[in-house]
Amino acid sequence: MRKLATIGAVAMLLLAACGGGSASGAKSTTYKTGAELADAIGCTAYQSGSSEMYVADGGTCTLGRNDAVIVDTFSSSSNRDSYVQVAKSTGGVYVVGDGWVVGVGSQDEADQVKGKVGGKIA
Repeated sequence: MRKLATIGAVAMLLLAACGGGSASGAKSTTYKTGAELADAIGCTAYQSGSSEMYVADGGTCTLGRNDAVIVDTFSSSSNRDSYVQVAKSTGGVYVVGDGWVVGVGSQDEADQVKGKVGGKIA
């Protein structure tokens, strides 16, 4: 019986370690498609079709008061990071998450996106 209790305690610790988000309380959700990401941030009028280098899937959508937003997902962190490095050189504000990036036109929009899906503002 004691062995079973020990196994149960270890299992609970492992589950807690895997499912709890980050220490800062940020959300950590992954999205497989740009449409999923667009829906999560509350975008409307999603249009698929990103031809950007490094992007696995993505497109554009409308957020809030008709502001165009770029939503992209990536097959790897290195592709995402390479994309952000190039994109930042052209301006804009980017919210970067686990396998995804949202490109917006202002800090206020970036804060809004981060509040909904987490990530870091780049």
